[in-house]
Amino acid sequence: RADWRRRSPARAEKLEYGAGLERREKTSSAQAQVDYLGNRTRASVTTQAESTALGFGHRTDLRAATAVVYADGKAALSRPVMDSFAIVSTSADSTTAPIELNPGALQSHEARSDFLGPAVLSDLASYDRRAHLLDAAAVPPNTSLDRNQLLFEPSYKSGSHAKIGVRKSGWIRAKLVGPDGATPLALRSGTFDGTEFFTDRTGQVH
Repeated sequence: RADWRRRSPARAEKLEYGAGLERREKTSSAQAQVDYLGNRTRASVTTQAESTALGFGHRTDLRAATAVVYADGKAALSRPVMDSFAIVSTSADSTTAPIELNPGALQSHEARSDFLGPAVLSDLASYDRRAHLLDAAAVPPNTSLDRNQLLFEPSYKSGSHAKIGVRKSGWIRAKLVGPDGATPLALRSGTFDGTEFFTDRTGQVH
C-alpha cells in the first residue's frame, strides 16, 4: 500500500490533494481526493477505482457544504459551523473597506469580507478565550481600523457579532514661523481642527 498527501499551509482558500494505491492477492485499488477550503464553503472530490476477479469498478463522489449563520440581527454566508462562530462586520458609519482576520501563510486569512457579505469566523471553540488579529494591511491607503484585534469567548454552540470601525486617516507636516516668515515658533502648543499639537525647537509641528 502506498499513500501520498499534499497539505497547504494556508488558513483558507486552499486546495489539498491525496492519492493512494493498494494491491492484494486478487484485488487492486486506487483512489484520489481533492479538498477545497474556501472563505465560505468546503468541498471535496473523491474518485476510487477497483479491479477484482469479477471485473472493474469506478466511483466518484462530490461533496460541497456551506452555511447561513445569524447573530445579533446580522446574517452571513459561512463555511459549515461545527461549534461556535462570530460575524465581523463594519459599523454603519464606516468607510467601505475589506475586513481580514488572522493572517497566515501564502497571504491567506482565516476569514475575510467580500461581495457576499461580512467576515465569519466559523471554527470557534466553546469557552475558548482567544484573540483574533485584524489585518490592517488589507484596508485602503489613508484609512485605519479602530482596533487591531477582537477577543471572543463563546458559550456552548453560540454565535457572536462584532462591529469594526474603519475611518479615513491622514497626516500633516508643518512648521510654524513668526510674522517675518522665517523665525521658528519654538516650543509652542495649540489646537488645529480639534487636534492638539506642539512644536519642537525648530518649529516643527508634532
